[in-house]
Amino acid sequence: MRSQRTSQTNKYKLDRTGLALGQLASGIGQSFLGRLIGAGLLLSGAASLIGIIFQVKETSCLLDSKSCPPELSAYTQNLVGQSMFGVDYAAVLSQFEYPLPLKLTKTEKYLPNRAVLQFETQALAYKLKSGDQVLTVSEVGQVFSDPNLQAPLTIALTPALETILVDQTHLKPELHSCLQELSSAFAKAKIPPGELSWLDKDTITLIMNGEQQTVFLDCEKPSQQLHNLTLILAAPEFQEKSETIKEIDLRFELPVLRTST
Repeated sequence: MRSQRTSQTNKYKLDRTGLALGQLASGIGQSFLGRLIGAGLLLSGAASLIGIIFQVKETSCLLDSKSCPPELSAYTQNLVGQSMFGVDYAAVLSQFEYPLPLKLTKTEKYLPNRAVLQFETQALAYKLKSGDQVLTVSEVGQVFSDPNLQAPLTIALTPALETILVDQTHLKPELHSCLQELSSAFAKAKIPPGELSWLDKDTITLIMNGEQQTVFLDCEKPSQQLHNLTLILAAPEFQEKSETIKEIDLRFELPVLRTST
């Protein structure tokens, strides 16, 4: 009988001990969770406070290592209110139209609220003309509608301009790659561009010598094709018969010369 009572007493003590330990563990868990939540709220509040304190309130800029013109300084004001940390300023500015081809090359931040931006003028590769519409294209494929911009090459375009653009700001990459190489090739070959037209990737025409001869190229290897053209134009045989040659087709492995009948 005494043994049974002792066993029940021990079991009662164990139950009480287990209950106490459970309550202690629960209290510790609740305390830790509360501290964790409190720390999270504190960090969130601190981040919000930092975001409010460290915002762009003043901007200044340089263009090609010189002071920015007033219109560019005004353009950089689009960054006012942006955080001084973790923001791609070039991406923010790209959402706002600026009429000249610029590239943001460097950003300096002076806490708490000042940003200094350095821009470079992008080189222009060529112009595209479709009817009365004219677009000037930079070397990175960005398009500008200012008709006063100057480029080394003008290309007449058969497709409508809106069909060759990506989000109205850039030329389709495959088209730009072809025309950029074509523009560079003309500069190296020192061939007067004459009247140049892009019909599609398989047909580019160049009318030379006052509509006397039409040259056919494509987007496959425009640099090599124009190099071959310089060799043809310099050949004595061509110069002797140039008046009878109406077409020079460079889209094949060997050039094809077509004469008038």
